[in-house]
Amino acid sequence: LRAVADAKRAGASDALLTAIQESRLEKLNEAQRAAVEFAYAMAVDSESYPDEKFDALVKLHSPEIAGSMVLHCAFFNFHDRLIICLGTDTEKDCADKPEDPKIDLA
Repeated sequence: LRAVADAKRAGASDALLTAIQESRLEKLNEAQRAAVEFAYAMAVDSESYPDEKFDALVKLHSPEIAGSMVLHCAFFNFHDRLIICLGTDTEKDCADKPEDPKIDLA
């Protein structure tokens, strides 16, 4: 899957990816677990995520990183819904390691 390839390129270990994929959050450290739980809540029911948990997320990471998590979750949830509406199969013909985009500035 493209998300796994992207996570590996970003430095995620196989053990971390396996724990997330198998929903074995007890294998994650507190900061990792809080981030995964936040992303899951934002994808499923963002209004159910209590302010107290978000405050803890900010303390575990930083205001800047927590803000970045909010932005990324919102963007990817929007992207997911757009892809669903368009009926696009994003994983079809997906390579394990997507190519980096090539930009011609000439």
